[in-house]
Amino acid sequence: MKLKLLVAALVMVGACDNHLGIGDLGPDTGVAMLDAGGFPADLGVGGAVGSGGVVSSLGGNGGCGILCITGGDTTVSSSLRICGNGTLDPGEQCDDGNRSNGDGCNALCQVEANWLCPSPGQACIDATVCGDGILTSNETCDDGNTLGDDGCSADCQGIEPGWICPTPGQPCTPILAGRDAGSAGTLDAPVAQSPDAPVAGGSSWWTGYIENYQFNSGSDAVKFTFSVDSTGQVIGKVVLGNGTPPPSAADPNVGYPSDAMVTSGSISGYWAEGFAYSMGNGISSSQRIQFTIQNYELWSGWCALQTPVPDSDMCLPNWGGVTVGPKSDAAGCYQQNPASGQLVPVDCGKFHLCVADAVCMCSTTACAENTGAEAAFDLTITGNTANGSVTGIVDRANVHFTLEH
Repeated sequence: MKLKLLVAALVMVGACDNHLGIGDLGPDTGVAMLDAGGFPADLGVGGAVGSGGVVSSLGGNGGCGILCITGGDTTVSSSLRICGNGTLDPGEQCDDGNRSNGDGCNALCQVEANWLCPSPGQACIDATVCGDGILTSNETCDDGNTLGDDGCSADCQGIEPGWICPTPGQPCTPILAGRDAGSAGTLDAPVAQSPDAPVAGGSSWWTGYIENYQFNSGSDAVKFTFSVDSTGQVIGKVVLGNGTPPPSAADPNVGYPSDAMVTSGSISGYWAEGFAYSMGNGISSSQRIQFTIQNYELWSGWCALQTPVPDSDMCLPNWGGVTVGPKSDAAGCYQQNPASGQLVPVDCGKFHLCVADAVCMCSTTACAENTGAEAAFDLTITGNTANGSVTGIVDRANVHFTLEH
């Protein structure tokens, strides 16, 4: 009778779903060790616990893991953890009775974002409430109400055209136009112009500086000009430092610009003085303007000169085991051909642009600059002055500007 119970128990263990299996049975499992009554004297279950929280092998250290039948009687003890059984087992944050994702309790019995799972065996509760002023991951905005035509849509799924909603729980702000030279700190009506047209009031610049920072020329200067086009998009230009802008790129086999590696030590940290960077991600209100610039914009022309390399999304071969650094007979950069083992010399500037910093990315037909490194400005405008911060050029620094007339 006891032997039949043992067989039945093992059948039940094997009959569990494919998350539960019996591994190799070593000589210490106790399966071959029978007591006087013909029952296994030491049946132990052990092994590793997988990501689903179930034991994946049958060991023999005498411990009671998935299922343990104690020797000499028919007592059955179970400490099985199964996600989806509707019971909150150790290591589980929830258990709603299934192993489905997207219903609040995921396949590993962990609570998903924006859900509450108070009762094991019961469905979880969606904690997203549009209009409560709390921005959750499946909301685009939440201004504290469920009204439309106020910047944030009635279902909190979209920011309406012509508005910005920077602070959850607070009213959205209509986007107004940029300043012109005679505005004396006020904002005009939207300027009707295409996004690629020259910035309105081209002689109107905000000039200023970055605290405790100097560009390569020794200058701390920054200036920008901006306006808002007919679609509500902030457009403008930002110029850093007082240095001379680099000439246009001409040689695809030599890094650009020529001083990038010398002055910064890394292409990705290089910002060109005198170059007019385009504003991106711009938003403007009556007392605030925010915008970013991408340093990779500088390499747009150089990347366009590159020829795509077969089987590579870079402007150099996609070889593993790249070797960079000095060689015994000359200093320079090299790529190692994995087929021949040969070190192939390459201009260090080009190597960084194409491989190390991935400034240029290529399709099968063309190469273009990659987006990524950016500087972000956040300014509060009071009259003819603007003060705030910049990140990306340095970790974080204060900036100050004055409107020129």
